[in-house]
Formats: sequence, structure tokens, C-alpha cells
Amino acid sequence: MITSEAFETALKESFEKEIKVYPARNNWPSRAGHPCTRFLVWVRTRWGELQKHDAGLQSVFDEGRAHQPNIFDRLTKMGFEIVETDRPFEYAGYSGRIDGKIKSFRGERFEKPIPIEVKTCSPWAFDSLHTEEDIIKSKHHYMRGYQHQLNLYMLMDNVEQGAYIFKNKVTGWLKLIPATLDWALADGLVKRSKEIDQMVAEHIDPPPIGYDDGICGRCGFLSNCYPPRDFGEGAELITDQTFLDTLARHQELKPLNAEYDSLDKFISKRVKGRALVLAGDYVIEGTEGTREGYTVPDSVTWTKTIRRIGTTPPATEE
Repeated sequence: MITSEAFETALKESFEKEIKVYPARNNWPSRAGHPCTRFLVWVRTRWGELQKHDAGLQSVFDEGRAHQPNIFDRLTKMGFEIVETDRPFEYAGYSGRIDGKIKSFRGERFEKPIPIEVKTCSPWAFDSLHTEEDIIKSKHHYMRGYQHQLNLYMLMDNVEQGAYIFKNKVTGWLKLIPATLDWALADGLVKRSKEIDQMVAEHIDPPPIGYDDGICGRCGFLSNCYPPRDFGEGAELITDQTFLDTLARHQELKPLNAEYDSLDKFISKRVKGRALVLAGDYVIEGTEGTREGYTVPDSVTWTKTIRRIGTTPPATEE
């Protein structure tokens, strides 16, 4: 009988076989909003030095691609007519594939098809996005990049309206967020593409951005761009295996905790104000109480941030 460990090893190996690093001969729309120009030049000039992402992130990419046909099927059942799905294009130095366009909705035909950008995301990310402003102001640079990507599509088609469509990977629920063409942003993306093309042609190496752990800490070029850093006085090296095992298990459980919190909020909102709810095999009882307000006295706090060394970010949930 195959063991759980052998199964996990085989799974990891299967994903690792799919991990590829390809040369980028043009600029990619999905990277149009990346805050580091050096990265955008290096993926074209030094792509062979790019550290591969791990099997876990490859699984995320595969899962995102697997959801896309289901999303289009649901949109069609809702009354949308979707055209030009996964159509390749080249425009203003960028090349890629557009997810699709909405041609009509329940008999209402639009003068020009509306470009859409389809993304799958975690429940907590799904719950945090309500308007395009939430995307623009996201703390995650890859999420802010959604606006840049869709702006290129709108500019390419000379339309001022587009739409983001998000899918909650746990519940399967969909959300549409209208998008508006930002002419200044779109014009800046075209100019940036030309600048990157010129740097590539002239073998110019742009300087690195100031170190940002959310961007640089998980970049595949980190070891070439930044030398090993001296962590300075106060840094401590822990080699105790019990602690290391506990830390690893702590990080494994972290996504489950976030997922639990998201689902708990969803359930609480659904049953709020009801004394008794019967749902399938479950009984949910609710009681109302009061909570006294109070002022928290000043105190010293300690905040920790845990990140696995050498990991790559969930750069694109697709």
C-alpha cells in the first residue's frame, strides 16, 4: 500500500516537471504594473538566471487555469455572450493572451465588446475586493497590477469600459467589478514598454529599487540583484529541531486558519439575528449580548513576521 509520504513525493515531482522558465521576447501585460524596472529588463536579458518557483506555486497556477473554463461556462449560463477567449495579441511592445470579451448580456448587445480580466482568488482576498479602488489600493503589487493589465486591453480596443471577474476558489462564487480606462496610466504603460525595449536593445542595466521584502524578498533574481545581507546586531540563529518543526507546522496551518476566519465571517453574517437555524446536519443557536467599551492602556507590543527563505510570492492568481 502506498504511504501518504510517497503520495506527496510523487505529487511534488509531478508539479516540478511542469515548472518551466521561458525567455520573454516581449513585455507581458501581466507584468506591466511590476514596480521594478530591473526585473522587467532582466526577465528578457537574464531569464536563464531566474530561480524557478516551487511545486506549491505551480499547483496554484494550474488550479487557476483549471477554473477558467468553469467561469466562462457559468457566465454563459447567466446570459453573457463571451467572445475572443484566450486570443493572442501584440500591442505597443506587449504580447500575451486576453482572457475574453463580453459581447452581449441577455440580449443587450454592446457597441464594442467589453474586455475582461478573470482571476481566481482566496476567500479573504475575494471578500476584500468590492470596487476598482480596492484593487488600485491593494497592499499587494501583483493585485494592483490587475488594473495595469486590463487598462492595456481597453486601450488596445479603444474602449473606456472593462470588467474584472473574480472567483472565490472555495465557494465558487463569482464577482464582477466594473473597470474604467485610466488614460494617463495607459499612456504611461506604453511609454514604459518603449523604455524597456530600449534598455534591452542597448544592454542597459537599470538600478535596483530600494529593498522591499514584499517585492524583492521573493524575487527569482534576489541572489543576483542583492548580495547576502548582514542582519546586524540582535539577530539570533536557532537550530533546535523541535522549534524548527514547530515553526514549519505553524506555517502549514496558517492558510487553514485564514480560510476558517473567512468562512466563519460568512456564516456569522448569514445567521446574524436568528435565535435558531437548522442547516442540513447542523443546528446553529444565537444569543444577543452586550459588551462594555473600555480604553486600552499604553503598552509595549512585539510584532513578528514569518517568511520562508527563498520562497516565491503568490504572484498571479489566475
